[in-house]
Amino acid sequence: MDPFDYTTTTVDSIDQIVDHALGEADAIVTGIVQTDSPESFEQVLAPLDAIGDLLTRASGTSAFMGYVHPDPDVREAGHRAEERISKWGVEVAFREDLYQTVKAYSETADAADLTGERRRLLEFTMRDFRRAGHELDADSRAAVKILKTDCLHNGASAILPRLTPAGGRIHLLLHPDHLTI
Repeated sequence: MDPFDYTTTTVDSIDQIVDHALGEADAIVTGIVQTDSPESFEQVLAPLDAIGDLLTRASGTSAFMGYVHPDPDVREAGHRAEERISKWGVEVAFREDLYQTVKAYSETADAADLTGERRRLLEFTMRDFRRAGHELDADSRAAVKILKTDCLHNGASAILPRLTPAGGRIHLLLHPDHLTI
């Protein structure tokens, strides 16, 4: 891959980068969930890992501009790019079809035989789905999504006063893999 030329960055180029990356990420997710029988790492987790790389590169060539570009319009476009990529990440974590596909794969012999980085990727992916509330009832999962969306828009400090009892900590979910604030 050729180095990115940051000197040519414009508002339009940032929008195009993010549109392309999110479109490609959506296509990858669609391919994963349309897998009839998710039986291999290459069908399920490798594409998910590729999405992480894709969005990291898109962020580095778009959202990063929100912090360093001399043109205020490009900086604003960079901040919008960061928000769009982050929103996409929150939404995909709550996709039931994606969770069910990854869960089905996690129960296969191929998944049981994973070691090293591949095993860790599966464990972290399942942990992230649990943190998104996929093992909870629909109402609780919806509440988790609202909290994550609020955190994205307002930062954790904005929602903590609503959640924290006087002088205490709140356990958002009563599961050891879930977030405690």
